[in-house]
Amino acid sequence: MRIKTRNSFLLKLALSIIVLSILGLVSMFIIVNTIVRSIIYENVIGVAHRDVYSISTEVDAWFNTSNHIVSNLTKVYPDLGMDFIKPIGDSILEEYDFLADIYVGFQDGSILGSGASVPGDDWDSTTRFWYIDAMAARGQTVTTSPYRSTLENLGIITSITKWVPDFDGMEAVIVVSIRIDNIISMINQYRLADGGYLILVDRQGNIISHPNVDYIFGPDGIINLKEIPNGGFLYENILSGADIKEFDDYRFGDSYLMTFPIQSTDWKLAAIVPATAISEPVSQNLTIIMISFAAILVVSFILVMIFMSVITRNMEESRVTEERLRIVFDNMPLVTNFRDKNHDILECNEAAVKLFDLSSKDEYLERFFELSPEHQPDGRLSSEKADAAIDEAFKTGHFSFEWMHQKLNGEPVPTEVSLTRVVWRGEDCLLAFVRDLRDINQAVAMVEKLEKAAFTDALTDAYNRRYFMETAERELSDCIKNEKPYSLIIFDVDHFKNVNDTYGHPVGDEVLKILVARVIHSIKKDTLVARYGGEEFVITLPNVEHDDVLSTAERIRESVEKSAFQVDKLELDVTISLGVASRTAKISTIEEITKNADKALYKAKQTGRNNVVFYDEE
Repeated sequence: MRIKTRNSFLLKLALSIIVLSILGLVSMFIIVNTIVRSIIYENVIGVAHRDVYSISTEVDAWFNTSNHIVSNLTKVYPDLGMDFIKPIGDSILEEYDFLADIYVGFQDGSILGSGASVPGDDWDSTTRFWYIDAMAARGQTVTTSPYRSTLENLGIITSITKWVPDFDGMEAVIVVSIRIDNIISMINQYRLADGGYLILVDRQGNIISHPNVDYIFGPDGIINLKEIPNGGFLYENILSGADIKEFDDYRFGDSYLMTFPIQSTDWKLAAIVPATAISEPVSQNLTIIMISFAAILVVSFILVMIFMSVITRNMEESRVTEERLRIVFDNMPLVTNFRDKNHDILECNEAAVKLFDLSSKDEYLERFFELSPEHQPDGRLSSEKADAAIDEAFKTGHFSFEWMHQKLNGEPVPTEVSLTRVVWRGEDCLLAFVRDLRDINQAVAMVEKLEKAAFTDALTDAYNRRYFMETAERELSDCIKNEKPYSLIIFDVDHFKNVNDTYGHPVGDEVLKILVARVIHSIKKDTLVARYGGEEFVITLPNVEHDDVLSTAERIRESVEKSAFQVDKLELDVTISLGVASRTAKISTIEEITKNADKALYKAKQTGRNNVVFYDEE
C-alpha cells in the first residue's frame, strides 16, 4: 500500500513536472517569439528606415540648394538684365556640379542661359512643359517631371522653375536643371533585406527610380507608377503619408511600406520590405530555440551550446547591419553626430573632421565644446541655447536652429543644425545634421554686390541714371495720384573742365566724390541723389513745397561753397550751379521736368554761376 501510494505520488509528481514543463515551454515560446520578432523587426525595418531616411535627407539637400538658387535668381536677374544671365549662370554651374543648366525662357519664345544642353534658337520656350508648369503656378516654385537629356553625358535631369512677372517688359520663367543620375545611382545601390527595393516618384506618380529599369523610361518617355502591375494601389498607399505600414506588394505579398517625403519638393521615396524578412528569420530562430529548450530535458549542455550559437548569429547580423549604417553614415556630405540624453556626443562622421580642420574623430569628440564660442550672435550663452534646443528636440522629435560654430583657431563657422530623435543602439538619441551656411552666405553676398553694381555709380556711390529714371517715374506717379508737389534739382560743377585740365582727371574724380558726400550730408536722409552724366547730378524732391525746394537748393549751394575741397595736398575752391523745376498742370512727365530743370541750370550758368535758378513757364 505504501509502495502504491509512493508510486502514485511519483506519478503525480512526474505528471506535474511534465505539465509544468509544457506550460513553461509554451510560455517560453510566447516570450521568445515576442522578443525575437522585436529584435529582428528593429534590425531589419528600423535600420532600413534610418538608412533610407538618410538617403531622403541627402536628396532633399540637393533640391533645397536648387530652390534657394531659383528664388535668389528671380530677385536678381530682372534687376541686372539679360546681359547677366549667362555670367551668373556659369558661376553657379561651376560651383554646383549636380546642376546641368540655368536658363530663362521669355514670353516671346526666346531662351537665354548657361549649360551644356541649353535649347537653341529653334526652340519656343512657351511650348515647353517647364514654362507651362511655372506659368500655371504663378510665383510658386515648381519641380517638373524628369526627362532624359538629349546629351548622353547629362543623363536624366529634372527642372526647378519659377515665374517672373516682369523681366525687361516680358513675363519669363527661370529654370534650374538638376542631374538626377547620381540620385538614382545612390538609391539603386542600396540593398534592402529579402529582395526589398526602393522607388522614387514625383507628385503625379511618374517613376524616377525603380530597380526594374524597364519601369523608368519606356518608348514614349517616363512611365507612371499607375501603369505597372498593382502600381495604382502602391501609389495610393504612398500618398497616404504613413511612415511605416503593412502593405500587399504585387511581388512579395505581405510587405512593409515606408514612405519618406522629400521636403524641398513634392517627390516621395518609398521602401518596400517583404514580410518574409521578418517572419522567416523569426521562424528559423524559434525552431532553433525550441529545440534547445526541449534539449534541456535531456542535457543542459546542449541547450547552452545551441543558445550561444543563436546569440552569436544574431550578434553577427547586428554587426553587419551596423557596418552598413556606418558606411552610409561616414559618407554623408553633411556633418552628422549622435547625442544622448546627457547632451554628450557619442559618434560623428568624417564630414565633421573636415569642416573643422581636425585630425581625427577622437579630437572632434574630445574638443567638441571648444568648437562653439561662449556666446551666440543673439547674445545667449552657447551652453544655455544648446540645452534648450536639445530638450526641445527630445520633447517634440525634431528641432532646427541656426548656430555659430568656430574652428580651434577662432574662425567663425555659421551653420544650420537639425536635430531628430532616433533610437540608436537601443537608446533614445538625437541625430544631428549640421549644414555649413558659408557657401550660401557667399552666394548671397555675391548677389548683393551685383545688385548694388546694377543701380549705383561706381565712382561717387550715388545712384546711376537708370535707377533715377525708374524711381523718379514711380515717385512722380504717386505725387500726381495724391495731388502732391514734385520737383527736381539738376546741378553741376562750375568750370569743372579747368579742374581736369589743370590737375588731372584723378583729382577731378576726387572732387566729384567729395561733392556728392557734401550734398548728401546737407539734405534729408533717403533723398535720391543720382549721377545724371559727367559732372551733372540730379536730386528728386517728392511731396516738398515750392519754398522748401528753393531753400534746399540754396542750402546745397552754400554747403559746397563754404569750405575748400581738400584733395591730397591741394585746397580747391569749388562752386556749383543749380537748376530747379517742378511739375505743373502742363508739365507732368519726368522727361519734361528734367528738361526744364536743365534749362534753368543753363540759365544759372549764363547769369554768373554759383547760384540757383527756378524754371518759370512764363
